Amino acid sequence: MKIMKSLMVCLLALAFTASHAQTADEVITKYINALGGADALHKINSVVLTGNINQGGQKIPLKISLLNNKGVKVEYTFNGLTGYQIITDKAGWNFNPFQGQTKPEPMTDDDVKQSKDQLDATDDLLDYAKKGYSVESLGTDDVEGTDCYKLKLTTSGGKEKTIYIGTEDNMMVKKVEKSTINGKEIESASMYSNFKKVGDLVMAFTQVNANIGEITFDTIEVNVPIDEKIFAPPL
Repeated sequence: MKIMKSLMVCLLALAFTASHAQTADEVITKYINALGGADALHKINSVVLTGNINQGGQKIPLKISLLNNKGVKVEYTFNGLTGYQIITDKAGWNFNPFQGQTKPEPMTDDDVKQSKDQLDATDDLLDYAKKGYSVESLGTDDVEGTDCYKLKLTTSGGKEKTIYIGTEDNMMVKKVEKSTINGKEIESASMYSNFKKVGDLVMAFTQVNANIGEITFDTIEVNVPIDEKIFAPPL
């Protein structure tokens, strides 16, 4: 009888867990709503973020200009020199004067393909199936004391992203990306915090990246004019 009672308890526990498990799409719906809703995200045409990278107490000015599905330019300044990365739907360039470069170097076709997801000014999880992405639920996990839903997203370019979304506020807590750059697999983990309203949206003003450091944005502007000429490197 004790064995039967124990079995019943286990079965009831499993049934309770199954009935309360969140599918990937249910988690995504709550996450999108927490950001401000699908309608607000669909209206994003451009985003300009300005702030600083904090590396060992040294602040490095940073500016990101993103025109939805057309181009993104990341600029960073140090010791009077400005480097940048440009990605469009067809090509990409890197210019790093801190490593002795005197002109921008084109990215390989494979690197551009791996980076095209950066052209999405909305969110990876918004309409993910229409973008050719796949998402699966990996259950739940703890991220530094925060209970999170855990999702695995694979882009059409083959990049894998593990996304952790808080079970309480439905905001992104952490994202781990795996991609292949210059033939090498690179893993990059970012933590997100300091969420603020930007119009009808909610955005993270602080990101901590294990490879880069802490990034704090002073301003995030949505739907401001961006000249497409900035996505062509100077000759």
